[in-house]
Amino acid sequence: MDKDNKVTSISHAKSIEEIAEFWDTHDATDFDDQTHEVASDDDLVDELIEQNPDFLESIRLARQQIAEGKVLTLAEVRAKYKHTTE
Repeated sequence: MDKDNKVTSISHAKSIEEIAEFWDTHDATDFDDQTHEVASDDDLVDELIEQNPDFLESIRLARQQIAEGKVLTLAEVRAKYKHTTE
């Protein structure tokens, strides 16, 4: 599993195979009380846009530049639109 050979919190499995066996015979809804909500990519993007309305426009412009072959690397995109995230 990991470098410390820890077991997983719900299945107490020590290997990928044991995890697979466990979830083949169990339902995740049986463990709702042992889980927690995590943010989705959509939640994170919505929060970024709310905090910085220029963010969405920066993404749109960067995608357009990439599609037109005017920006070739992520570093170039970051440099070009850095002012909108400061």
